[in-house]
Amino acid sequence: CSAEHWEEYQAKGQHSEEICKTYNKSIACERFLWQHVENHNEEFVEVPADALCELMSSFPCSWDEYFALRCNQSWPMKRLLPAPYFPVGTRELSQPVNCLQAMYIHGIENFGSLSTLAIHIVGADKSY
Repeated sequence: CSAEHWEEYQAKGQHSEEICKTYNKSIACERFLWQHVENHNEEFVEVPADALCELMSSFPCSWDEYFALRCNQSWPMKRLLPAPYFPVGTRELSQPVNCLQAMYIHGIENFGSLSTLAIHIVGADKSY
């Protein structure tokens, strides 16, 4: 990991291999987004075309399991795509989709008469 990352977490006594992996994945996603803008002069806004939207009875235990269920046609081709493709391609939708899931769980009919819905996200980290 970077010297900056090492110093930040080492000073807190929180540096571990898992923190390093998470940091490196986050940086890879940011680099992927930046390179897309540099190479194509536009923001990366894409969701796998086969992403399923049906409600899930339980949330998967890992991102691999999540993508295998949600993108069952394109997930097997993940080795042909850049590693950040699936996390970046679904990140922008994750918060609104989670809100929609909660609305269905608590009765979507309770939200049908509203013209505006304000969603306050508490404690969300900007990087993930």
